[in-house]
Amino acid sequence: LAAVVRARSESEVEAAAAVQREAEALLLAKEHAKIEVLKSQVGSEAGRGVFASRHIDAGAVVALYPGVCVPSPPPDIAASSDGMLPMVVAHLDPAACDYAINLEGGGFVDGAGEEGRIPAVAHLVNHPPEGKRPNVAKLGFTWPEHLRDSSPNRLREGTWLVDGNGTSHEIPRSHPLPGIAFFALRPIAAGEELLLDYRLQPPFPPWYRPVQH
Repeated sequence: LAAVVRARSESEVEAAAAVQREAEALLLAKEHAKIEVLKSQVGSEAGRGVFASRHIDAGAVVALYPGVCVPSPPPDIAASSDGMLPMVVAHLDPAACDYAINLEGGGFVDGAGEEGRIPAVAHLVNHPPEGKRPNVAKLGFTWPEHLRDSSPNRLREGTWLVDGNGTSHEIPRSHPLPGIAFFALRPIAAGEELLLDYRLQPPFPPWYRPVQH
């Protein structure tokens, strides 16, 4: 069992590293011809959507998720001397926000108010309507130091949490900057809309239909 867990952990690390390399290349590319933002075909209330402007191979990173990052607090400041639980101030229920997405390991990225420029338009990718399957998935990574300022993400400013001792904490500027990339689950044809399984928890908004796995 330990060998299986270790192998899975190593494969996840390798996958994250590969996604990071592709995300960096996508950010630095002079042209982004893989996707375009158009009116969504999901439904009248969906607004804008992201479409493949040419064929996309399975596994290719296609878009980056922009916005303010609020990582999960580390255990050394989340715990208090008397064992009281912290009160996280910078909280947001992603199920209640159209543009929030969970970070792996806790925390979230809030894309609300982000206009987004290709390739950083993953916050405009819609959930599949009933009868359709997702064609992209998300994977987190960490932006390297030399791309922090040019990445579409930034750490939240202001109070991050108040710990069990009543002490306020801000996110250290040295904290790793998380990123989220969307990659193709299968080959995607030109003109096809990108769709991500939002995996919301009940109660569901009226428009949401869970994907049947």
